[in-house]
Formats: sequence, C-alpha cells, structure tokens
Amino acid sequence: MELTVVIVVVGILAVVAMAKLTAVDSFAVQGFFESAKATARFAQKLAVAQRTSVVMVVSPNSISVCYTDAGCGAPVTDPTTGKAMSITAPDGVSVAGSSQTFDGLGRAAPGGVIAISGAGTTNSLVVEAGTGYVHD
Repeated sequence: MELTVVIVVVGILAVVAMAKLTAVDSFAVQGFFESAKATARFAQKLAVAQRTSVVMVVSPNSISVCYTDAGCGAPVTDPTTGKAMSITAPDGVSVAGSSQTFDGLGRAAPGGVIAISGAGTTNSLVVEAGTGYVHD
C-alpha cells in the first residue's frame, strides 16, 4: 500500500517536472526581453558618452543599434563580438513597437512601449520620451 502511494506521488511529480522543463518558450521570452532592455540602455549610454544620436531600430524579430536612421546605414559595433550590434528574437518570440532615437543628452524620441511577446506572455519595455529612462 505504501509503495503504491510513493509510486503515485513520484509519478505526479514527474509529470509536473516534465511540464516545467518543456515550457522553455517562457524562458526564451524573458531572456530576450532582458537582452532588449540591456540593448536599449546601452544605446542610451552610448549616445551620452559620444554626444551623438544613436538609433535603436525595432523590427518584428530583432533589435539593432545604429548611428544613423532606421535604415541602419551605420551600425554600432558590439564591444563583445566586434560585429554589428543586433539581437534576434528566438523562434516564437515577436517584437512590436517603434524605433527609438537617443540624443546626446540621453533623451529618447518618440518614446513609448516596445512589446515582446511569445509563449502566451507579453513583456513591455518602456522608453520614456523626456528622459530616455528604460524600464519594464
């Protein structure tokens, strides 16, 4: 009798654990959201440090950082890779919102919300227009 109860409890725990382990998509959404927040903060700090405009280009599946307009004619070099700074959303994760331009004082234009969605969740990355403050 006790062995049967132990086997049933272990079986229930195994089912719950498998459900958690296979739901990696929510981790992918959160991970990309954190990367997007760090990228936006880097773009603002770079604009202030170099006293120039820096554009964070938002597209449906990626975010890039450039020195010029939304066409990204002059991409910012990622200091860790030496390549153009761009993050690509994992499969099943989408990005919606407007591109942001940070001026030499760190102010953002137009400001607004960048929504990162996937796995049934949506995270909102807020860029304040007057100050350029990036938060969730």
